Amino acid sequence: KKFLSQLIIEIERDIEDYILDFPEDNALEKQWEETRKKLVNISLTKKRIQIIRKVWNNYRKGHKNWKKLIVDVTNFVSDKLVYEKEGLDDFDEKKLRLITLDFIS
Repeated sequence: KKFLSQLIIEIERDIEDYILDFPEDNALEKQWEETRKKLVNISLTKKRIQIIRKVWNNYRKGHKNWKKLIVDVTNFVSDKLVYEKEGLDDFDEKKLRLITLDFIS
């Protein structure tokens, strides 16, 4: 979703600016990295998209506090399950078998 990429870009830009000013404070950056990974990997249902869009609109049109935005997004993804995608096993020609079916009508 386009707004989701805008949200991620906005937060990362604000964090970069903050790190330039306060290089020793990287707790927010660590929190955001965990939240971003989870946000990208959760399945976004229609209801979840509505909720995260509401959080994004509250930030854009309301409080403009990027730290509060990170907290809101973290609260949103905190109870969501992340499904890890497993890769396919390597192809093994030894396991390849030819199966034929004969249909008699």
